[in-house]
Amino acid sequence: MSTVAPVDKPSRSRFGERAAGPRPNLTRFETQARAFCHGLHVSRAKRDRNHEILRQKPGASVEYLARKLRDPSHPWRQSPTPAWSVAVNLLKASLLTAALATAPLAAHAESDFVDGAGNASAKLDFRVTIPRVLFLQVGTGTNKADNTAVDLIQFAPSAAALGTGAVAGTGGDLGNGSVTAKVRGNNGAIQLTATTAGTGLSNGDGDFIPFSEIDTASTPMASGGSALPAPELVNGASAPVTLTPASGKVVDLEARWTFSFANSAIYAPGTYGGAGTTNGGRVVYTAVMP
Repeated sequence: MSTVAPVDKPSRSRFGERAAGPRPNLTRFETQARAFCHGLHVSRAKRDRNHEILRQKPGASVEYLARKLRDPSHPWRQSPTPAWSVAVNLLKASLLTAALATAPLAAHAESDFVDGAGNASAKLDFRVTIPRVLFLQVGTGTNKADNTAVDLIQFAPSAAALGTGAVAGTGGDLGNGSVTAKVRGNNGAIQLTATTAGTGLSNGDGDFIPFSEIDTASTPMASGGSALPAPELVNGASAPVTLTPASGKVVDLEARWTFSFANSAIYAPGTYGGAGTTNGGRVVYTAVMP
């Protein structure tokens, strides 16, 4: 097996001529690569040519070796000796170390080894991702989930009571014309509105009762806390109610909304409004959050 030429002797150029002057210092990886060349029984001319190419690529030896190891015609791939396996294994280890040093990781941790006196420390990073959420419930509902049930609140004043003042209602998930109302959001102030038919409740015969005749009283739930204020019903879109976070960006309010019919005047006979969009009886509540 050939021996490595001293570094102070002139080297061959890529075309076989002797290059003047001492060989430049080699990196540790280049020195290993040079040793691989000698261990693979390639000719001295080929060895020197490989050394020269390595010296002309400072800082890129790993990439160069990787390309050459993939080239089946390269002398290193033609060697019948076991040294080829050693070269491949060492190169794979070098490439793996470089990849681990630069690859982005989902989690970060470290180790610290102390030989002798001193303390060891290690750091660990954490990440928590919170989604944007907004929840609105008026009447029957399921906490933090969709529920398509719609409650019907009804008023039926007696003939003797027409035009004489407020009349309590029936229905609602809490009964007696009352419903559960909740708003929860985590991204700042929330605007709560109510939208109705622009003409009010109709009896289908050309007569109307304005939504302003339906009052909403908001009271705290049994759990306590501030009561969720209710938009004032009018024909069309109501004025927005602004719900401000108590702290940070989270709004979490609930209340018992109880509806009553003001019965401030006498209206023509008939059934006004109804389930669904019948005769303009539906109110749509909307919560808007940034």
